[in-house]
Amino acid sequence: MKILLKALLCLTSIALAAGAGMEVPPALADNGSVSSYIGENYGTDAAVKAIQPSWSAAMDPSDPYSNLSKGWAAAADGKAYVIAKGQLTAVSVKTGKPVWRFGRNLNPGPPVYRNGSLYVSAEDGTIYAVNAKSGGKIWSSSIKQKDIRQIDFTKDQLLVLSDHLSAYRLSDGRFQWKDQYEWPLTGGKIWLSGDVILEQHQESGAYMYDKTLAINRTNGKIMWSAQDLGEPLSMTDSSFLVQVPGTLFEQQLLTTLQKIDLKTGRVISETEYNPENIPAGTEGAQPSVGKVFVAGDRIYISFGHKVYAYPLNSDPAKAKKDLYWVEGGRKDFTWAAGPYGDRIFFVGLDNREIYGVKFADKMSVSYNQAVTNPIARFDLLGNGLYIGQTDGIFRAVNLSAAKPVLQLSVPGRNYGPTLRESGMILVQVQGKLLAFPEPAALK
Repeated sequence: MKILLKALLCLTSIALAAGAGMEVPPALADNGSVSSYIGENYGTDAAVKAIQPSWSAAMDPSDPYSNLSKGWAAAADGKAYVIAKGQLTAVSVKTGKPVWRFGRNLNPGPPVYRNGSLYVSAEDGTIYAVNAKSGGKIWSSSIKQKDIRQIDFTKDQLLVLSDHLSAYRLSDGRFQWKDQYEWPLTGGKIWLSGDVILEQHQESGAYMYDKTLAINRTNGKIMWSAQDLGEPLSMTDSSFLVQVPGTLFEQQLLTTLQKIDLKTGRVISETEYNPENIPAGTEGAQPSVGKVFVAGDRIYISFGHKVYAYPLNSDPAKAKKDLYWVEGGRKDFTWAAGPYGDRIFFVGLDNREIYGVKFADKMSVSYNQAVTNPIARFDLLGNGLYIGQTDGIFRAVNLSAAKPVLQLSVPGRNYGPTLRESGMILVQVQGKLLAFPEPAALK
């Protein structure tokens, strides 16, 4: 009876989506985090308590497709920080009232917070460091750098990625160096470990490929470069781990990881994972390559509706592997987030179901009471599962009990990360920041 009821509910949801003329694409996991999921994050309520936000604040809108993973706001020290009307504005998370404002003509997007300071950029390319408590200027950069895509930190430097990677002295904003790479960086991400910065971007020749540069953080000099290396999965001060990507010229048949020397780019070791037991050397064998993520002391490999887990730094041919999937192997699911707490999270391919699979007994926990329309994104914070739907309904769910706690209507369908600060939950949608008290059961 339960199976029949679930099937009817699933068919009803799909029919409603089709009737609305909505095309439902496959779900995509947020590559930036194992505690968030981004699904149909673009454009019949559950029977839970509907609330109004305690307050809301305006934020300068920006292109939602370039900001979904990072959002538009930051929160720390009992305040939320947003760019509103070109100014950096701090508001109390308890009341939503402005505490201070700074600057003008600042670029929209989230301020970057670190150790009591905020970092923002202006339309003219100036970077500012601002005291998060008072709103006073600490420094402005000695040069201007436009089209900033990422800001990060080393011990005593501010690293800024735009068409090139530049470094500024963290204490006073004095420019130190710009990488001397011959071409502008298209796209690009950076990772840090010790005195080495890894920067990865795309280049175009006979075909489009990824290029990785290792840069000495003290002088900006390029230490080595490599093509189609893959993104770092984990890093130490001496090495990093990558998944070997398939290329136009070389197909990967099995999930393959390489350990790379951070200072030289030399391959230290290579390990193949074959959890699906594809016969070695089989002519015409189909590739068996999964998506890899590392959390704690385990390696996880996602194959469609399955997730395998191995101990880190083990021989996969000898190590015990674990398998996680929904209800004994339903194929209409894919990994979404986790590991978080004591479980791995899966979503339905139609973005209308969420399950958590427990580590201890591999049992599936349904969170579908809280899902009544396609999922735009969800975030895991404390004991809370926070779900934003494409119809503008946002729900808070008790993670351990799998029960919806409350819901509110939000003025948008594009969500940034849910934030948690000083007993308040902050919901980001395009152009608005909304807040409500964190329910006691979700702390």
